[in-house]
Amino acid sequence: MIFGIEVWLTISAWRKGWRWALLIPLGIAVFVGLFVFAAYMLTTGEAEVPILYLLIIDLAYVVSAGILSAMTPGAAGTAPAYATGGLPRGAPQNGKTPARAISVR
Repeated sequence: MIFGIEVWLTISAWRKGWRWALLIPLGIAVFVGLFVFAAYMLTTGEAEVPILYLLIIDLAYVVSAGILSAMTPGAAGTAPAYATGGLPRGAPQNGKTPARAISVR
């Protein structure tokens, strides 16, 4: 169930424009989960980590992905660089000045 929510939030935030930046919280959650597992196994000798520890890590990722999927990257009114091909909004795409930008005096 929680895996489905994680996938849905990840896809939603990806489409919102976060792209690869969204994978940072996922990578952190996976790393912390592996670290908790290794630390628990080394200290107790048991291979089964209590589900509460892993649930807290999963919920932290769900919260961060939910926040990112609710927001858009960048300031209001600006598009991320990859959305405009690295050019600012209104910049000519083919190297020519757009007709509306030419002023006749």
